[in-house]
Amino acid sequence: MRSRSWTSSEARWKGSTGLPADAAWRDMDLDPVPAIARVRCPVLLVYGMQDEWTPIEPSLHAWKTSAGVTPTVELLEGSGHAPVVDDSESVGSVDPRYERRLVTWLDELLG
Repeated sequence: MRSRSWTSSEARWKGSTGLPADAAWRDMDLDPVPAIARVRCPVLLVYGMQDEWTPIEPSLHAWKTSAGVTPTVELLEGSGHAPVVDDSESVGSVDPRYERRLVTWLDELLG
């Protein structure tokens, strides 16, 4: 696996894990671009604006510059990595904005 340098938002995220920003963490040092470049189907990207796991800007950049399709993007204010309303993992806690956006996107896509 190749090493890469972290962007400032990635370094902030990595620092929030308790690891030094320059620490090696092989499991998380993944370059998604080769996989993204092979995507040829419609894509809906939903990001929680308070996501501490996936930095939005680098992810969007990778999708917009690498994918063979243009993704539809939805940003959920007040949401973290999982689109839930109460930090629960139950199905009943899924953010209704996420559900509405997903259903609307599917309706638009499938006609």
